Amino acid sequence: MNNPEKAIKEYKKIAKEYSNSQIGAEALLRIGNIYRRILIKPVDAIATYQGILESPFATSKLGAEAIFGIGMSYYNDMQDYIKASEAFKKLLNDYPTYWKYPAGIYWLGMCHEKLGDYENAIRNFELFYEIYPDEEPVWLADIGRFGEKDVKPRIRIKIDELKKTEPSMRWNKAEELLSQGSYIESLSAYQELISKHPDSEYSQRAKIQADKIKYLAEIQICKEKIKRKDISAPASQYRIAEIFETQMQDYLRAIEEYEKLVSEYPGTYWSAAALYRIGFIYSRTDSSKVIPFKADYKIRDQKIPDYRKAIEIYNRLISEYPGTYIAAEAQYQIGEIYTNNIGDHNKAIEEYGKFVKKYPRRNFYMGEGYKDSLADEAQFKIGKIYYENLRDYDMALKAFRAFTEEYPDSCRKAAAYSYIAAILEKINEPTSSVNFLEQAIQLISDSHIQTSFFLTNSFYDVKPSKNLNVQQDIIRQLKQRAYKIKGSTD
Repeated sequence: MNNPEKAIKEYKKIAKEYSNSQIGAEALLRIGNIYRRILIKPVDAIATYQGILESPFATSKLGAEAIFGIGMSYYNDMQDYIKASEAFKKLLNDYPTYWKYPAGIYWLGMCHEKLGDYENAIRNFELFYEIYPDEEPVWLADIGRFGEKDVKPRIRIKIDELKKTEPSMRWNKAEELLSQGSYIESLSAYQELISKHPDSEYSQRAKIQADKIKYLAEIQICKEKIKRKDISAPASQYRIAEIFETQMQDYLRAIEEYEKLVSEYPGTYWSAAALYRIGFIYSRTDSSKVIPFKADYKIRDQKIPDYRKAIEIYNRLISEYPGTYIAAEAQYQIGEIYTNNIGDHNKAIEEYGKFVKKYPRRNFYMGEGYKDSLADEAQFKIGKIYYENLRDYDMALKAFRAFTEEYPDSCRKAAAYSYIAAILEKINEPTSSVNFLEQAIQLISDSHIQTSFFLTNSFYDVKPSKNLNVQQDIIRQLKQRAYKIKGSTD
């Protein structure tokens, strides 16, 4: 009679009267089909089908039909391919023996294609192709191909076309995610493209893009951990700042991120480490030499170094975290700044002296029975400053003698002897000078560690010959020096 509204009304009476029987569930199915196929009211259709799934007949073929109807409503009428795919997945998982199972595979493949997930689309279409029967199947109408004679060859063509198109689709999806600022998802998309299509024309382009944004993606991951108040939040905030400092070389932004850590996580190791990095950034001489970051990221003008600001930050670290090794490192760096950047050598000696007196030695074992430490280096530099910068030979001699007594197993022992020998030569004590040169020679002949440190720390400008053993060459030059000093006294 072509009166679907009246039909629905009558079916509803049946569904209500026989709500616990199969005929009631069948009435709901017919109502859902009328809403979907004739009235094109997908919301009403889905709500009706859902009623079947909430009935005692959800696990029967009526439940399978309801799920199939829900999937088709989302796909055809609402173009909600995510929800459609969820419905078809449920059909395949919950009703594997239902006769429309192949149609469910087909429509799930169509959903994946619409969503740009070509990999899963191909997987579903290939499965559909494998189970397609030789004779015309009864469910052809359910995939909209009733009466067609070349369905299987067409599916094969579709699969081949998707395989050719998949790399470009993956590329476009990755680029779209990147344009939206979704660095984590876009990085994943580029990496999948590289992995699954290494020989495609897009693979190399994807590698370039992935290399550009990997740190931006890492920053996003860290921010998510911070937002969740994850136990690793302080470390994540530190890593954000570290990326801006070392990888992106946006030093001002790095300082801001380190300061955020100091403010939000006071009293922690990470806060102390952040203060140290802030001081280090302010003190580094190459902070204004920016290498452009690979991604399109604009870096503000860098107004650093600022050595006085660095000292201020280091002193704050020493005050807030006394007795820690990182505070000791900050104290040492203050001495370095006064020496290398500000040129206040008396102040440098004072700061190195604080380090030697205030902080316990932390030794690093270098081998052959020798050790190194920041305290070792600080005391050695006090002697160097007295000798090279202040020309105070008496204080230099005292400093180096104190060094050899306090650090008898130092890697710089032979180098310290070279300074003592040079000072004694300058103050006209040649015999003693030669004696210390001979002690240096003995140390070098017995130790590769002493040889290595002598090359970088000694008073004498030793230039090993390319054609000789380094150890023997240094010894030869020191013997020549000792012979020259002896000759000057004859």
